[in-house]
Amino acid sequence: MVELAQAAASGVLMGTFYALLALGLTLAWGFFETIDFTHFAIIFGFGYVTYELATRGVDLRLVLLLMAPAGALTGVLWRLLLRQLRLDAARSLVFTFGALVVFEGLSKLVWTADYRRIPTAQNPYAMGAATLGPLALPFTQLVSFALSLMVAGAVGLWLRRSYAGKALRAAVSDEEMARSCGADVERLRLLIAALGGATGGVGGVLVAMNYALFPNAAEQWIGLLFAAVILGGIGNPAGLVLGGTVIGVAEALAQGLGATAVARLVGAAALVVGLLVRPEGLFPSVLGRREG
Repeated sequence: MVELAQAAASGVLMGTFYALLALGLTLAWGFFETIDFTHFAIIFGFGYVTYELATRGVDLRLVLLLMAPAGALTGVLWRLLLRQLRLDAARSLVFTFGALVVFEGLSKLVWTADYRRIPTAQNPYAMGAATLGPLALPFTQLVSFALSLMVAGAVGLWLRRSYAGKALRAAVSDEEMARSCGADVERLRLLIAALGGATGGVGGVLVAMNYALFPNAAEQWIGLLFAAVILGGIGNPAGLVLGGTVIGVAEALAQGLGATAVARLVGAAALVVGLLVRPEGLFPSVLGRREG
C-alpha cells in the first residue's frame, strides 16, 4: 500500500511538471491556433544553457531566475517572427516542426550526441527530498509542483477575470469585434507569447536539473505533453494541470505495479483515446470559438 501511495504522489508531482512544460503549448494552440513544436526547442535550448552555466559554477537558483525573463524574450521574438511570416495553421505546424529538427541538428553539432548531465556537485538540489509520513518527495519536483499550480492558477484567473484576458478570449471568437471595442489584440498576444516562453525557460532549467540532455530528448516528451494539452482542454491552464496529473498518476501507478512497458505507453494511449473519444478535452476550454 505504501508503494502505491508513493507511486501516486510521484505521479501527481510528475503530472504537474508535464503541465508546467506544456503551458506554452496550450496557450499557443488556443490563442494563436499554432501547434508550436519550437516550444520543445525553447525548453531544451534553455536546458543546455542551464547545463553550461551550472558546470561553470553559476548557482542553479540564480539560473532559474535568469531563465524566466530570457524565455519570455525568446517567446516574444519567436511570436514576432511567426507574425511576419503570416503562416496558416497547417504551414505553421510544418514550419515549427522543421525548426525543432534544425535545433536538434545544431544541438548535435554544439554538444555532440553524448548525454549531458549536471554533476551532483553543481546540482545538490536533485538529491534532496522532503518526507510526508512514509512518502519521499524530491525537492526539484516539489518546486515544479508549486510553480505549476501558481503559474497555471494565475494565468487561468487572469484569462477569466481581467479585462485583458476577456479581450484575448473574445479575440479568439471574433477578432474584429475585439479590436473595435478597443482591445490591443497583438500586444496582448505578445504577453501570452512571453508567458509561454517564460514557462519554457523555467521548464528547461528543471529538465536539466532532473534529466540527462541529448539532442533528440524532446521527442520523448512530445506525446506526453500533447496528451496533457488535449485532455486538459486547449487553452485551459487549470485543465492542463488536471490532464497532466491524470497522465502522471496513471504512468506512476503502472510503474508501481511493475508494468513498466505499459507505463511508457500511457501518454500515447491518452493522446489517441482523447482524440477519439473527447477531442475537446476532459475539461472545458476557456475559449469560446465561433463556429463555422
